[in-house]
Formats: sequence, C-alpha cells, structure tokens
Amino acid sequence: MTYLYDDFIVTLSKKIEAKLNDIQAVYNFDCGPEFELAICELLREFLPDKYGICRGFVVDKNGQREGDDIIVFDQHNFPTLRALKGNFSKKEKIPIEAVYAYFEAKHSLHIDNDDNSSLTKALEQLSKVKKLILSREKYGLSQNDTYHSYASPKVIPDHIYPARNPVFTMILSNGVYVGRERTNSDELISEKLRAYFSDKPMDEYYPEGIVVGSNHYLSTAISIPTGVSCTNFVLPNAENNYFLINKPSLALAVGLVHLYSAIDFIRLGRMPWEEIFNDAKK
Repeated sequence: MTYLYDDFIVTLSKKIEAKLNDIQAVYNFDCGPEFELAICELLREFLPDKYGICRGFVVDKNGQREGDDIIVFDQHNFPTLRALKGNFSKKEKIPIEAVYAYFEAKHSLHIDNDDNSSLTKALEQLSKVKKLILSREKYGLSQNDTYHSYASPKVIPDHIYPARNPVFTMILSNGVYVGRERTNSDELISEKLRAYFSDKPMDEYYPEGIVVGSNHYLSTAISIPTGVSCTNFVLPNAENNYFLINKPSLALAVGLVHLYSAIDFIRLGRMPWEEIFNDAKK
C-alpha cells in the first residue's frame, strides 16, 4: 500500500525505528524511567525547536500540580527554571498556560480490564493532568490577540474543539501485556482493547491517543452519519469513542502525526506575567 506524500508515514516510521534503536543501545529500556528518557529524545528529534520537551509536572498559578511524565511546552515564551540543555533526567515545573501536550510513557502496558492494570492507572493519572490544564483561560476560536476577547462563531463544526488552546494527551507503550504474559498477537490485543473501552463512557479528560505496542494506535473519534471520524482532540460536548488503527510497525509514527495535526491547531493564550509581577509587589 502506498501512503500520501511518497509514503511519508512509512519513511517517518523507519526513521523513528532507527532513532529508537540508537537510543536503546544507550538506555536498554530496562525500566520505565529509561523509556521516558528515550521518548523525550525521540520527541526532541522529530518536533520543531519552538516546542520544548521535558519531564516533570504541570502547575497552575495557585501551586496545584499534577503529572510526573513528559511535557511538550512553548519554550519560546516560557523560560525553564533549570538549565535542561537536553538533560531529560531533570524534572521541571511547567505552567498550564504553556503546555501543548502531555504524555504518559509506559514501558509495559497491561491492558487487562481491571482497576490495577497499568492502562487503568495511566488513564487516571492523565485525567488529573488534563483536568488541571483545561482549567486555564480559554482562547476563543475567533481570537487573534491573546489580550482581547472575541466571540466564538455561533456554529462550530462537530469535529472542531470549541477553543484554540486545548491540550493534546497520549499514552505511549513499549511492551503489551495480558495478565503476566507479554503478547504480540494482533488479534488478542485488538480484542482486549475493544473489551476494555466498550463499557467506559469517555469524558473530555480521556487521552487523544494511545500507542499500544508497535502495531496498534487508538485515536479519539466521533460517530458521523457515514461512519466514524477521527478527531484531533476529545470533544467536550460529543459522544467520543476510540477508533482502533492496526498498522504493522506504524503505531508510533501514526501517533506522532496525530500530535503534529493537533499542535498545529493549538494557539496558546497569554502567559500570566502581569499577575506574577503584581503578586511580587505585595
């Protein structure tokens, strides 16, 4: 099968695989933190320089913080407080106003439908992070200036998020487990994923995408008269579900392109420098 732009997705997948092989020679992926570091290096390689990459927490102006994983943020408008310089072992605190995306990286993803599986725990952790980030001031669809508010269009297409500054979230995994056994069976993984999400109504705090091993990607989607339409974001006022994409060896590349599409839409609001300044004068 031939894909768009002279097999762009296949070429991207091959480059990702080569990069991961280089990284694995250093980290060996023996445990979760090493896989997180590898994903940070991978994102740094394949994202433009305007996007900062770090591990750490998202934090609001009152000091509430969530997360402990990978953050993509606006490094042109927000200076990190630590000299990261590619050292992803250091943890950073990033204001929610500066966050483009958040990732939960799981070296081992257990997809059993129970409260103790790593998939369940990752969804719970990510939900808390997303809820905090989405508490930030909304950037209207018709806004061109972060300091002036404009009314949003009266009619918003069903597949469009109703503000310009949502956050993109994703779970990424390396190995897939059912029970205590690692599996590469496409049929078993597909069956378990469908069973897992079949009885779980999605709210807006679910992740936009889930990379499940090498071959499976779950993308957020909505039902349309002609079938299912994948969306960039989980929509707050829609019946969201997941669309399972099964492409041998392409799952991470598909997820990365989903990220590209989503962050291309995002326009972050203003950083609250004035509030920080006025608070310092007290």
